[in-house]
Amino acid sequence: RLARLAAATVAAAFRPRPRALRAMSAATAFISGWGMVRASAEKVRVPIDDDIEEMSEGKYAHPDDPSLVRVVADTLEEVCLSPEDDVLLFSYTEGCQTCAKLKPVIKQLARVFKDNKHVVIASMDGDQNYKKGFFTRKFEEYYPILVLYKSGRGSGDPRKPPRAVSYPGRGSRASDIVRFMHKEAGSSFDLEEALARCKDLQEATRADLKLVVEDHLKDDIAQLFLHSPCPDNFKQLMLLNVYRNFTDPTPKDKERMDTLQKERDECHIKDETYRYWERIRSFAKQQVEEDDE
Repeated sequence: RLARLAAATVAAAFRPRPRALRAMSAATAFISGWGMVRASAEKVRVPIDDDIEEMSEGKYAHPDDPSLVRVVADTLEEVCLSPEDDVLLFSYTEGCQTCAKLKPVIKQLARVFKDNKHVVIASMDGDQNYKKGFFTRKFEEYYPILVLYKSGRGSGDPRKPPRAVSYPGRGSRASDIVRFMHKEAGSSFDLEEALARCKDLQEATRADLKLVVEDHLKDDIAQLFLHSPCPDNFKQLMLLNVYRNFTDPTPKDKERMDTLQKERDECHIKDETYRYWERIRSFAKQQVEEDDE
C-alpha cells in the first residue's frame, strides 16, 4: 500500500532534472498541498442520494465547544432556518483532511461571535447526520460544507425566510470568513472588532492546528518524508505552511519560512537525499508493475 501511494506522489517529481530538484519537487509538492482548502485528493463527496435513509444523532449531543452550536439532522431546519439569526453551518466528515484543519478555525469563529445574539456558528457531523433535500448537487457537492444562512433582518422584514449563501472558498482563515459574513449576513456587526478578536484568538487556533498536523503525520505518505534524510525540516515546513493558510501570517512566519526553505535546499543537495528518493521510486515502480501483471 505504501509503495502504491508513493508511486502516485513521487513519480511525477522524477522527470529528467538535476538531482537536487527531483528530491525537492516531491517534498515541496506534498507540503504545499496541505494548505489548500479544497485539495482534490481530500475531496469527500456529500451523500446526495434518494436511496440513502435519513439519520440523525441525538438532538442534545454534547458540543465540542461551549460557544459552538452542535447541529444534528433533526435540528437543521430549527437552527439554520431561523429568520432572526445569521447561521454559519460547517458540515464535516472524518475522512476529510481539510475538514480537520478547518475545525480549529470554526471554533475560533464561534469564540469571536459568542457574545453576538444574532450570529450563530454551528457544526454538524456529516458521517452521523443526513437530511434528504437539505443539500442539493447544485448547492454543495463536497465536504467540507460551509454555508451562511442569511437572516431577513437586513431586508426590513425579519420574518423573511433565510437565504443560503455558500462560502466561495477564497481563503481558509477566520479573518477571511469573517469578511465574507460581514458582506453577506442579514444582521450587521463591527468588522474591525471581529477581526481584532480573530487576532487575539489566533495562538489558540495554532495550538489546535498543531495537534491536527501531528495526527496527520501518521499517514502513509507522510511517513515517506518522515523517514527521509530531512524529517525535522519537513515537519516544521508542513506545520508552518498550515499556519500560514489557516491563520493570518505574521512577520516571523515569513522569516521562519525563508530559513526553513534554505535548510531544505541545502539538505536536498546532498547525495543521500537523492538516493533515498531513487530507492522509493524504484521500489514503487516495481510494485505497480507487479500489480499490473
